Amino acid sequence: MGFINPGRNLHSRIPGKRKPKHPTAATTSSSSSSTTSTTSSTARKRQRTRPPLSPLESLPAELLYRIFESSHNLSLPAASLHLTHTLNTPHLHLLHLRTHLHSPTALSEIFRLRFFTAPLLHLFESRFGALDAAGAALPIRLVTAPWTDEGLSLFAALVERGADVGGVPGEREEFTWVLLRALQAGREDVARVVMAARGRGWEA
Repeated sequence: MGFINPGRNLHSRIPGKRKPKHPTAATTSSSSSSTTSTTSSTARKRQRTRPPLSPLESLPAELLYRIFESSHNLSLPAASLHLTHTLNTPHLHLLHLRTHLHSPTALSEIFRLRFFTAPLLHLFESRFGALDAAGAALPIRLVTAPWTDEGLSLFAALVERGADVGGVPGEREEFTWVLLRALQAGREDVARVVMAARGRGWEA
């Protein structure tokens, strides 16, 4: 009669099953190399699909600046991502603003663009004196929700410098709707800023 080892369970082993083996260093290295190769291949494909620069985009930045200023085309930076990055410089914005100081129509277009901000106005006036915005149209983007303190202060500054609502069809109605929305939202600060423009070409 034999003795059974009390520390061993005869039913603990299931025939046909083996413990999983831990991955060896060679397997891990092979998997890592495969992942790196796949990533590199994907990066190469992305680089290949990037469209080549057009003849205009390939020009030096200084020459692009001159073309932009001579063309008076405010939509040129939006023609491509490359032109947006190249022509989006504070120096060029100041130069462009100074070039069109005596054109209310051009100033109206500049005021509508996102690069025209309160810091840019402050920088311009610190170098070239107060901006005369008489005859230029106020940009409705500055008083459209979501409202920001910077947008409201810039709108008020343009009103003080002579800008008005303008004579573009439908703009006066849009300002009226902005005023109503501000009152409905309980934003008296927005309403006050918009109401300040009523005496400048806007009859609600």
